[in-house]
Amino acid sequence: MFPSFYLIDSEEKLQEVIDAAREDNHNVPLMPNYYCMKDGEICGCFTFWPGNRGVCHIAIWAHSKKMSARDSLIALAIIENFCRMSGYDYIYMPCSETSPYWSYMDKFGFQQMTSPQPYFLKKI
Repeated sequence: MFPSFYLIDSEEKLQEVIDAAREDNHNVPLMPNYYCMKDGEICGCFTFWPGNRGVCHIAIWAHSKKMSARDSLIALAIIENFCRMSGYDYIYMPCSETSPYWSYMDKFGFQQMTSPQPYFLKKI
C-alpha cells in the first residue's frame, strides 16, 4: 500500500506521531502539520512552513524500518505536489549528513545551500 498523509488535528494525534518517531529513535520535525500512514501505522510526518518569495520550508521524518526507498520517493512526490498546489515554486529542506537521503538529495533535484545545518533548495 502507498503512504498517505493526514492533517495532525489534535494533541492526541501529535502525541501518537511523537511516540512513533521515538520508537524509531528519531525526533519529529518542529511543529509537524501532517502525518504519514502506511499499512495502518504511522510511518512519518512533515512540517510545512509557508514562506515568501515562492519558497516554502519542509522538514520530514520517515520511519527507518516502515518506509522503503520507494515509499520515501512517493511521499516526497506527494509533499512536492502539495507545495506546488499551494503556490510555491521552491522547497527549502534541511538534511543532515547522517541521513540516508544525504547522498541522494542532488538526484532528487535539490541544490545544497550554505547554512550552519545543510539545507537544500529545489525548484518544483
